[in-house]
Amino acid sequence: MRRLLIALAVLVVLLVGADIGARVIAERVVGRQIESSLHLSERPSVSLGGFPFLLHFAEGSFPSASARASRLQEQFVSFSSFVLTLRDLTFDPARVLSGSGESVRAGSGTGLATMTAAEANNALHSRGIDATVRFTDGKVVVRSPILQREIPATLDVSGRLLVVRSTDPAIPRAFSLPLPQVLAGLRFTSVHVEGSALVFRFEVGAVSLRAR
Repeated sequence: MRRLLIALAVLVVLLVGADIGARVIAERVVGRQIESSLHLSERPSVSLGGFPFLLHFAEGSFPSASARASRLQEQFVSFSSFVLTLRDLTFDPARVLSGSGESVRAGSGTGLATMTAAEANNALHSRGIDATVRFTDGKVVVRSPILQREIPATLDVSGRLLVVRSTDPAIPRAFSLPLPQVLAGLRFTSVHVEGSALVFRFEVGAVSLRAR
C-alpha cells in the first residue's frame, strides 16, 4: 500500500510538472506569434484558458487566450495599452514542441486599446491635421488655430476612422483620423473617454498568427 501511495505521489508530481512545462511552452509560442503579428517591441503577457491544460495541449486546441501589451504602434498611431482575447485556438502540438514556427489559428477575438491625449495629438499632427484634443471628465474638447476657442466634440468610429465632430452649432466642423488594422479582419466597434484617455473596443474574425 505504501509503495502504491508513493507511486501515485510521484505520478502526480510528474503530471504537475508536465502541465506547468506545457503551459509555459504554449504561452510562450502564442505570445511570440502575437508579438510578431502585431509588430510589438516586446512579447506580451499571455494566459491560456482551459482545464485540464495537458488535455487541451495534446488536442491542439484551447477555448481562449488573453494577451496584454504595454504599447502598440502602427502607421503613426500609438496605443498605450492593448488587450486581446482570442477564442477557439487551434495548433499542431508536435510542431509547437519542436519550435518549427507553426501558426496558431483563432476563430474570433475581441479587445480593448487605450490611447492617451498625447498619442491622439501626435497621430493627428502626423496626418497634417492642425488640431489638438483634450479629454476630461468623460468629454472631448478640441482646439485649433482656425477656431476662436476650445469647442466640445463627440467621438465615433466609422470603419477604420476615428471621427471627431463639433457639438457647437456655431462651428459645425468635423475631421477624422485613420486607425491602423493591426490584425487582419480587425474592426473597431466603439470608442469612449475614460479618465484622460480614449478606450477603443474592437472585434477580430478568424485569424492566423505566425512568427516571422
